[in-house]
Amino acid sequence: HHSLFKNESVLVPEYVPATTPHRGVQMRELEAYFQGVAERPQNVSQNVLLYGPVGAGKTMLAKKLGLALEKKAAAYGNRVKFLHVNCRIDRSLVAIFNKALRSLGHAYPSRGLSFEELLQALFEELRRDRVHIMVAFDEVDSLVESDPSSLYTITRIREISQDAQAFSSLLISKTLDYVKMVDMSTLSS
Repeated sequence: HHSLFKNESVLVPEYVPATTPHRGVQMRELEAYFQGVAERPQNVSQNVLLYGPVGAGKTMLAKKLGLALEKKAAAYGNRVKFLHVNCRIDRSLVAIFNKALRSLGHAYPSRGLSFEELLQALFEELRRDRVHIMVAFDEVDSLVESDPSSLYTITRIREISQDAQAFSSLLISKTLDYVKMVDMSTLSS
């Protein structure tokens, strides 16, 4: 069988190209936001909003950033783990933090732990493994629509781990309309 394609893997949505024409400026800006996380992941955390129209390359840039951040942190002798979640699929913070624990190689029951216990378990594992996790919340507006308090939790999560920073976020959406649904304390953070 002969294929019309040299490499069919470039057609899947998970594909991350080696080069990103016309996105260099945005990539450098994102890398600059997370430079401190790569250099000093126990002291620095970051929350960044990334928005733009469908097909603009937000997800691809986030994944490319995650790979670059893991490599850059390793060059400094640090461990940063990148996790991309689609909030239309993983519609709660419980599901997302369970996925985060599994991505770190730790299995916790998907039922039985309260949200606070799950969050505490995540931070204990991050501290024990000496890892900083950066989660890209793709289509975060879906998460905020189903649970408006989730955005507050994401943006204030650094307060939970006072002794060492271990969590950063990249919030990805088509628009910033979901921000209108949150209260002032969430907006301030």
